[in-house]
Amino acid sequence: ASVAAADDSLNTSKRNIIIINVVTGVLLIGLSFMLSHATTEPLHKLQKQMLAVSNMDLEAADEARKSKSLLTEVRTMQSSFVQMVANLREYRSYLPDAVLVTDHEVEVAAGNKAPEGEVTMVFTDIQGSTSLWEAYGTTMGKALKLHNAVMRKNILEHNGYEVKTIGDAFMVAFSSPADAVRFCLATQEGLLKADW
Repeated sequence: ASVAAADDSLNTSKRNIIIINVVTGVLLIGLSFMLSHATTEPLHKLQKQMLAVSNMDLEAADEARKSKSLLTEVRTMQSSFVQMVANLREYRSYLPDAVLVTDHEVEVAAGNKAPEGEVTMVFTDIQGSTSLWEAYGTTMGKALKLHNAVMRKNILEHNGYEVKTIGDAFMVAFSSPADAVRFCLATQEGLLKADW
């Protein structure tokens, strides 16, 4: 009887240890999830803010920044971000509408997926654009809109990926050199035939 009682006591102890281990594991998983969420949530908010700024959607950036972050480092980054938005808002007033990207242009630019592995890069720029802007500001704005439409149409048609655009310069990635060359030829032809 004492052996049976000892076995029952040992089984009860093993069961209690297993229960304690399971409960401890669940608590550790919950704690790590909460800690992970607490550290990544502010960074996700900041990422959304930075995306809004990159698209010159300053009102959305202002709305996104109203929520407080939990980390001191993120608060510091957020403060810098607020200053950057204020500076961009001031700078934006100097830019002609033609150089600002519209929502439609963002959708078109996001049409193809980024190539992976070895890629072929194409960089474009309008030669002498600074002097053209100075001499023909209004006309150059209209011309840039037409230029960008031709560029984005051909990027989509030739499996390109618009990496970034700064002013009148495009950086485009292709998964093959053949697509890149076809894009260049079609774009040159499209620009020659455009209704300037």
